[in-house]
Amino acid sequence: MMTSISHVRTTFFDENPSGRLINRLLGDYGMLRLEGVMSFGDTANGLAEVLCVGVLIMLTNPVAGLLIIPVVLLYALLQAQLAPMMSHAREIRAVKIGETLHRETDLIEGRTVFTLYNRQKNLLNRIHRAFGNSMNIQLLYCRLMSWGILWMGMISAAYAIVVYGFLAYGLHVGLITSTLAAVVITAVFNLNNIFFGLAWDMSFLGETASHARRAFFMIDLPDEITQESNLPKVKLVNDEEKVQFSGDIRFENYTMSYRKDLPKILDNFTVNIPQGKKVGIVGRTGAGKSSFMQALFRMVYHRDGDILIGGRSIFSADISSVRSSFGVVPQDPYLFAGTIRFNLAGNLQDVSDARLLAALRTVNLDVDLDAQVQEGGKDYSVGERQLLCIARLILLDKQYILMDEPTSSLDRKTDEQMQRLMRTVLADKTVITIAHRLESLEHYDLILEMAGGRLLREGTPAELIPALRSQYVA
Repeated sequence: MMTSISHVRTTFFDENPSGRLINRLLGDYGMLRLEGVMSFGDTANGLAEVLCVGVLIMLTNPVAGLLIIPVVLLYALLQAQLAPMMSHAREIRAVKIGETLHRETDLIEGRTVFTLYNRQKNLLNRIHRAFGNSMNIQLLYCRLMSWGILWMGMISAAYAIVVYGFLAYGLHVGLITSTLAAVVITAVFNLNNIFFGLAWDMSFLGETASHARRAFFMIDLPDEITQESNLPKVKLVNDEEKVQFSGDIRFENYTMSYRKDLPKILDNFTVNIPQGKKVGIVGRTGAGKSSFMQALFRMVYHRDGDILIGGRSIFSADISSVRSSFGVVPQDPYLFAGTIRFNLAGNLQDVSDARLLAALRTVNLDVDLDAQVQEGGKDYSVGERQLLCIARLILLDKQYILMDEPTSSLDRKTDEQMQRLMRTVLADKTVITIAHRLESLEHYDLILEMAGGRLLREGTPAELIPALRSQYVA
């Protein structure tokens, strides 16, 4: 299940919040592993008990024994009426629990923001409403069970009266012994409990089936390749078959959306980015800047057109080859819990400490390789994390580097250091930067202005920056 989720397209997480996924991963897996196995055995035991009671009653009076058949049919009819309603109630309950977990996750992860704006009460009210909705569904589930128990008791009582009448007649005329009558009375007396237990076990069996359907849905989620439209499913046999991209990056009438059923984001987009050049992308919110980068990683729904690197379509190669061609410096880099050495070297083979230290010196970071890092890199500033990203890119020697507003959170000194690295260490690399601060693009080779998913204009910094200053905050 986790393997399937790890390979699904990222837009899947827009429709499935973390609380729902956690609820499914824990609830469905736990149900299938424990209660699911038990429900199969308990259901089989319940059916065997009903059969034994029927045989025992038939030994005393065949007519009374045969009457258990319509009783079983009535129970089955009642179960058939209850099962869909209870299954639906369980599914709604699972969704509501997922919503509650999602709200609680929001509260924990965003506690600083909620505290600053004094909105804890608002979010707590939303959590309470979600919890209340979950409890209402739980009460509905209990009412359905109570209604079923009532009718089961009435059916069992009616059947018991009939059987007791036959037993009284049999004892009166001497057809059965008092010992056998006592055994039958005990069995019939427990018949309601047997049927109730069987109904409960079958209810759990239905719940297990519901959990299994959701689990198999998660397991069978289409991976990114399957979800791409009209593309060859290229798979690798080994790392030696990876395609090495080199050359200009060119978008040719490229059109994409985040899902097949959503509006177009980039529409008939065409641009050429020469190899080894520094290119800045500017535009207002919603212009398509981030979508441009996601398109290079094939993280979006490809509708039409093509993206070429060195004349080769990125859709003709496996997705691993495409993504491994790029290095990324995000706006808010994420570091893994561990050491600086682990975050720099990662899965790189045979990287000496000398190379790691040289990369750190290049970006002017004075940190110990064995220094501990908290999850997410919370004990390092945004600028330090971005410089660590560049140090790692130096080790990886990527030819194409994508930067998402890398200087938006940097002080002037770190910003100047970033620009120096751009002109020296990354001088021969193709660098594409999404930027809001126009000063950070003054030494670039080309600026692209986007609007509405299209290329509005392009030019050198000297040509565009003066005109852009009146539109964007510098």
